[in-house]
Amino acid sequence: MKPMGKAIQAAWAEGRDWQRELFAFLMNYRTTPHLSTGVAPAEMLYKRVIRSTVPSFSQAPANTAAKRVLKGKAKSKQYVDARRRTRKSSIKEGDTVLVKQKKKNKYTTMFRPQPYKVINVRYSRVTAQRSDHVITRNVSHFKKFSGAYRETVPNPESEDDITIAAPQAGQDNDQDIIEDRYPLRANRGVPPDFYGR
Repeated sequence: MKPMGKAIQAAWAEGRDWQRELFAFLMNYRTTPHLSTGVAPAEMLYKRVIRSTVPSFSQAPANTAAKRVLKGKAKSKQYVDARRRTRKSSIKEGDTVLVKQKKKNKYTTMFRPQPYKVINVRYSRVTAQRSDHVITRNVSHFKKFSGAYRETVPNPESEDDITIAAPQAGQDNDQDIIEDRYPLRANRGVPPDFYGR
């Protein structure tokens, strides 16, 4: 810790035994009340007041230390929530939601296209289900879905399943060759003519 290093450096600079000064520093440090608890660490550990050279003005009981810590945590939480603009989630049981998915390529959407039904909400943990698939994630991985969704069933007679037969050997396929849309560059491989050389 930084104050301990400073105490050692000060003792060394003044020509005193730094180990003896270190013990005195640690004793004073352990008997000084902390700002968050209002009680000295040694007092909380040994449940009695430790005598030291540090003057003490008020004796705060150890049971109020826990209350002070909780009060400080609540104040910190309030500040952080205001800075991060947190708000209560509107997702509840029975809602239809979309689930966030990992980006695999540039065509991947941010959310899965199939909606899920929320079956359980506990604090920030949401459990959703779609047919036999159950998923549990943080509430930030879900988005409410308000539109209508129609399940698409693959049709065996759709145009996607049409197979195109490969040409047989010996067939003339010259009529299928499509000419290039743009002509090839005529000066390919010819060095440029700089400064009229």
